[in-house]
Amino acid sequence: MSCPEDAKPGSASNDGAKHGQECEITKDGNGEHDSQWIAIEPPSSSRKGSHTQSLYCSPPSFRESQFDIIFRRQRLRPRDGGGRKLPGLPSRFLHLPNDFEFAGWGSLTRINLTEDDRKAGENRLQEIRRQNVFGQFTASALAGNAVLGSVFYALPAVVAVSSVYSPISLFIATLILFLWRPIMEELGSALPLSGAPYTYILNVSSKSFALIGAALLILDFTSTSVVSAATAASYLGGETQLPFPEYIAAILVLVVFTIISLSGVKESARIALVVLLFHMGTMMVLIILSCVHWGRTGSQQLRDNWNSGRASSSSVAHEIFNGVCLGMLGLTGFECTPSYIGRIKKGSLPLVLRNLHLPAIALNTTIMLLVLAVVPFETILQGSNVLSVLAQTAAGKWLRRWIVVDAFIVLCGGVLTGILSACELLEQLALHRVLPNFFLRTLPTTRALYVSVLSFMVFSGILYVSAGASLNVISQMFSLVWLTVMSLFPLTLLLLKFNRGRIPRSSHTPLAVIIAAILVSIVVFVGNITVNPATANKNEETSCVKMIYFHEGEAGIPSELEANAKILDEAFPEITVDLIIVNAPFDPSKVLTFLIL
Repeated sequence: MSCPEDAKPGSASNDGAKHGQECEITKDGNGEHDSQWIAIEPPSSSRKGSHTQSLYCSPPSFRESQFDIIFRRQRLRPRDGGGRKLPGLPSRFLHLPNDFEFAGWGSLTRINLTEDDRKAGENRLQEIRRQNVFGQFTASALAGNAVLGSVFYALPAVVAVSSVYSPISLFIATLILFLWRPIMEELGSALPLSGAPYTYILNVSSKSFALIGAALLILDFTSTSVVSAATAASYLGGETQLPFPEYIAAILVLVVFTIISLSGVKESARIALVVLLFHMGTMMVLIILSCVHWGRTGSQQLRDNWNSGRASSSSVAHEIFNGVCLGMLGLTGFECTPSYIGRIKKGSLPLVLRNLHLPAIALNTTIMLLVLAVVPFETILQGSNVLSVLAQTAAGKWLRRWIVVDAFIVLCGGVLTGILSACELLEQLALHRVLPNFFLRTLPTTRALYVSVLSFMVFSGILYVSAGASLNVISQMFSLVWLTVMSLFPLTLLLLKFNRGRIPRSSHTPLAVIIAAILVSIVVFVGNITVNPATANKNEETSCVKMIYFHEGEAGIPSELEANAKILDEAFPEITVDLIIVNAPFDPSKVLTFLIL
């Protein structure tokens, strides 16, 4: 049939044309492609009670258009397969033609699924559902060993900057997580995908931003494992004489728990639950016996510590703020929970976050108060194994030995947290073809992602060695990475609300809470740098550059060497450039001799 002369794209008619009926073919404006008018008829049920509208009237409204025939212009593809999709638009690249961007014409394929295909799809769906193996307690245990185990290394750091106000600082720091809980719950209900917040960002923003988040997560999970292993070795080395250096013990811990993680996710979660229950039982015994000791000896020790560490009224707020900034780092591991959310049973995430948060409030604050009430302030500042000192003071050496064993075990559990969280992220990256497909290979018996586990272990070892096996360097890097990762959650939820607001979710977080979490992240980040400036520049290996030149006789020294060194030193105000001229042949023995000097 021929289209009316006045028919334009988007116009309507109550003509009796059939759905998809073609009009006569016309030439495109530039003569490169043929085009045709297509009459699209609404469903017959919609035409009942329809009203007519002339082609010469204004276009129909959205409500009216469902009752009329729509004419639109459709460009025909060249029969020989040539041509371009957008011949009238210039290329995005200045010196490249449109053919460079043309990816080819799409194809139409019709597939009829057989009964076997449907059964295969159903089996795959059931397999995915069976992956949700974590209830609230096993899911809590995986991250709980990192969150609640941090009490062994967070308390000494907080006391060093917050003095007798440490219980207040820790209490405030743990309360701040009330800002993050509703944010994580809303993100988890909207996008229950493992590998978060990488997977969250991928669904609400660009892939580049998501990959930045993935890189930060890898550093965070690696630091979690390395710091836990190194702290466990350091804690054990502070209580007993090890037959080898502490860094060897840390590497052994990484190797052992890498082997354990190869037993599979479900078995690893059970091991983590046993470790967490043992740790919580130990902490309860420590708290009860410390309270008994406090009741017997009275509060004189607490008053003495208060008088020894009390600051002037003008600096109280500053010390509390410093303690809050470092106290937030005692909550590391909380960010690991969304990384395996795809394996958590539906509706259990809020319970998991609650199980992690409330014990952290009670444990950190209570134990810090007991330390100040039982242990002399000078002893607190001198020793890093504060809890073992508290145990011995309250009940004797038997409890101290118990605390040391508990510290080693629960900190090793933090290694397992980092490994399993990283494996979930690496699996998502492989599924999204960011990483090679062999990262998805699993062991036939345990279904553990052995390539991901071994790769993560190697990367952890490289990071530990590159830091000179220094727990201090790794911890300082960890603090900044952790705070950055925590800031990704409110930022991602903000993007979700604006970019994907229609995604259904079980809860809605007020905008004020999201903004507050972002501001807190910035303030705590700056506060940590202010408290410890070395955190920002510890990895700055070019703060001092030494240029060493070996020569034999004055004739071997270039005439402009000294002048050029001075120019470099002047050009970089933040770097000290030293020139050292050594009168000796340049060979390995002379170099080693110089390094020894």
